[in-house]
Amino acid sequence: KDRNDLARFYNNKQFSDVVVKYGENRLYAHKIILAEHSVYLARAFLGLFTVASSSIIDLGDEDDPEMIREMIRSMYVRDDTLSYSVPHPDERSLAMLVDTFILADKYDLPQLRRKTSHAFKARLSHDYSRNADEFVRFIIARVCGPTAFQFADKNLQRSIIEHCKMHLTDLLQDRRFVEQYTEGILFDSESALAFNLHVGKSALESNGSVTTLTKDYEPKMNPSPTRLVLEFDCSNLND
Repeated sequence: KDRNDLARFYNNKQFSDVVVKYGENRLYAHKIILAEHSVYLARAFLGLFTVASSSIIDLGDEDDPEMIREMIRSMYVRDDTLSYSVPHPDERSLAMLVDTFILADKYDLPQLRRKTSHAFKARLSHDYSRNADEFVRFIIARVCGPTAFQFADKNLQRSIIEHCKMHLTDLLQDRRFVEQYTEGILFDSESALAFNLHVGKSALESNGSVTTLTKDYEPKMNPSPTRLVLEFDCSNLND
């Protein structure tokens, strides 16, 4: 069978046994397909709450309608593309990939999480220099910061810490990174510990040539400080 046989049933009233409501929008769907892809929705359909027997499942209005629409579409169209107005996930911004991963984590879609995580890693690895500005200014804190979404799947957070380690020298010379780090908005305590341990190890291996700022790293909205053991030399920072 064609891998996209199910695509013709996307938002199709035929055989639909549930309507997905999100804000003012509605999509015709099929419980068996939603449950196959989403652990969250499968539990909702099998639970003791009214949604289990209802013909409507309400996802609220907190999420971007287009993101919800594409999430549902991904369950019916089994290919390597997610539209979001562009042809391939690798061509989307890092921020959009993060948004997709957050939605996939929230509704527990393992396949979509894996696909999005792979696209995120590929985009960063393929051309870090082109994505460095977006990575430092928006992505690190969005995923690893003290006010970030509370991920059940930590894969994206691990990827970001690994990229921070890989590009440590560049980051320690980036004024925006240093400023956001010292303000406590880049990392929560767990992510800060992983990053700081690598900074300390790198400094020891380089005989102290890595320079950082000795301070207690205290994530905003988190009372537990994490000790950073080296010093930033701010005179050599890049804007």
